[in-house]
Amino acid sequence: MDLDIEVIKKIQNKQYATFISSNLYDNLEKHILTKKKLSRSGLTKQNWVSDAIHEYLEHEKSEGSQSLQERRISIRIDILTLRNLKACVEKMKKSNPSYSLKKLLVHAIESKLEREKDEVKKKIDEYLETLKNKN
Repeated sequence: MDLDIEVIKKIQNKQYATFISSNLYDNLEKHILTKKKLSRSGLTKQNWVSDAIHEYLEHEKSEGSQSLQERRISIRIDILTLRNLKACVEKMKKSNPSYSLKKLLVHAIESKLEREKDEVKKKIDEYLETLKNKN
């Protein structure tokens, strides 16, 4: 009895819940809403994330484990800030037991990158506008 792969996927779906940062969630929501408006399709968050996972797995097959490598970053943190970070982690652990200092640091970095991305883009646009006006 040979079942089609698509039929197997539909029959054997498993639910997997995980925490993601508010920043990532908001970006995902905005992205999907924008894609829906541009393509007028019935795109859902579930479909988009599922596609992202499949594309990632295909990429990993072709690239190997090289793209999975994590890079190390060393951060100097003063004692008071570290104490505040640890308190924040303990507070977060009440609702998410797997929350860690690493997750908090990654979230802080991602948030700042996202906030500054728009600022940098604006400055680049201003710079390009001044170049255009000079010509």
